[in-house]
Amino acid sequence: SYPGNMPYEYYSDEEHLRLWLSKERNPEEFQAFLKEYIFDTGDFSGYLEKCGGIRRLQELRWQEYALPGREVK
Repeated sequence: SYPGNMPYEYYSDEEHLRLWLSKERNPEEFQAFLKEYIFDTGDFSGYLEKCGGIRRLQELRWQEYALPGREVK
């Protein structure tokens, strides 16, 4: 579900989503964004690595569990 959140697994990547949304405002910038993050990465694993890989998912996992009412493991 990355860059969206997966409840009880990891939080959404708000930083990446803000970048994505900002690039959508300009067709040329959006095409360059899609080329860099989607078309040139080959597959989802490549996309995930481009966005920070397992380290980024671990950061997002911490954010998910650090929400009020959640126990951090």
